[in-house]
Amino acid sequence: MLMAKRGSNIYKRKDGRFEGRVSVGYKENGKTKYRHVYGHSLAEVKEKMAQVYSGKNTQEQSKNKMIVRDIAEQWLAEKKLTVKAASYTSYRNLLNNHIYPELGEFGIPRLPSKC
Repeated sequence: MLMAKRGSNIYKRKDGRFEGRVSVGYKENGKTKYRHVYGHSLAEVKEKMAQVYSGKNTQEQSKNKMIVRDIAEQWLAEKKLTVKAASYTSYRNLLNNHIYPELGEFGIPRLPSKC
């Protein structure tokens, strides 16, 4: 079983500079997309990485075109045509009470692996 790496992705290069690697999202094939930052000191690289992290959070939400809530609403609209009213109400309540509070705002490629 593979375990997730812990700690920062900062390494010292042969040329003496430091290189930091920051995950900035996912490619269309599902692999992680990285951004590399360089600096002459460890502190400089950490500062640049922090800037990338802060910018990533705002950009990432706008990049994801669809969120779980949108997909679920489309599915529910299609189901409404083929199921009884009681089933539709049950599905609506399950989504509102359980799915949306936990996963509703996640972008589709960002769903946690435990789901």
